[in-house]
Amino acid sequence: MHRRAHAFLLAALLPSIVFVATVLVHAAPIATPPKPLLPDAAFGRDGAPVTVVEYSSLGCSHCAAFHAEVLPRIKQAYVDTGKVRWVVRDFPLGQLPLAGAVVARCAGPNGYLALIDILFRTQERWMLEKDPIGELERLVRQSGMGKERFNACLADRALIDGVMNHAQAVQKAKLVSATPTFMIDDEQVVGMTSFEEFAKTLDRHLAAAPPKPRP
Repeated sequence: MHRRAHAFLLAALLPSIVFVATVLVHAAPIATPPKPLLPDAAFGRDGAPVTVVEYSSLGCSHCAAFHAEVLPRIKQAYVDTGKVRWVVRDFPLGQLPLAGAVVARCAGPNGYLALIDILFRTQERWMLEKDPIGELERLVRQSGMGKERFNACLADRALIDGVMNHAQAVQKAKLVSATPTFMIDDEQVVGMTSFEEFAKTLDRHLAAAPPKPRP
């Protein structure tokens, strides 16, 4: 597909919520978040004592850094050991991150997690490309998604609305206004943080959580 056609697809996406990502970290009590309109993409034991809900944008450099530097250590220490269930939800900060989120959603919950890993690792490559949609298309071929499926995903109004409407709902509820934002039970943590600081928060919640039987 030519660059002009890619530009048309990008312009067809709904205008996204625009915020400036922050590196400030704070914790605060949170209200009950609105239910997502699309199936959750999650990993970890369903009955884990603690659930973390991550709101991130594929164009957020702090989110990419967290996925590269911190999340693998959390996964090894807390998720793989059955202590934490991790849920990823979209909060796109612009049209390109929205396009990436929509395409990743087309791959289903398991494919979504694999695709956002690829897109975070290659963030500078596709976000800064002269033809970013063309580069995005080339990258998602690694998941087996063909050109026709890719184009159909970007034109899927129900899927676009599902991503955007939930992002707007959590924004309206004042639960998320920057990325990354993490909801850990009744606590909100905003911004890039170290593994050590995140682990302290998880340990505090694990100590307070009643034990849940394994299925």
